[in-house]
Amino acid sequence: MVNDADLTPAFAPGGAVIIRGQTFAAATRRVDYGVPWPNQLDGVSVEVTDSGRTLAAPIGGIAAGWVSAQLPFGISATVDLRVGTPAGRSAARTISVAARSPRLYSADWSGKGI
Repeated sequence: MVNDADLTPAFAPGGAVIIRGQTFAAATRRVDYGVPWPNQLDGVSVEVTDSGRTLAAPIGGIAAGWVSAQLPFGISATVDLRVGTPAGRSAARTISVAARSPRLYSADWSGKGI
């Protein structure tokens, strides 16, 4: 899993992430960025477990090899993530979350702007 803006393992509440894997979805689908992202797309979802509470991560896009999602706001320093698909759920993956981790989208994926 990486930060969507610069492809590093730097995560913060509200940040966009890419989760890599296999056979997440049968087709590639993206959500328009001007609308609220849904909590599931074609049966694919991301669960974030934080101190015993499970939150849905909004989904921005899916494909066979990746899921784009937004980490929920208000999460703590360590959370577990699972991807759900029509075929089942993945094992939990624990990630560290910083209070803030600003990143820039850039043409070359460096996160340094253009």
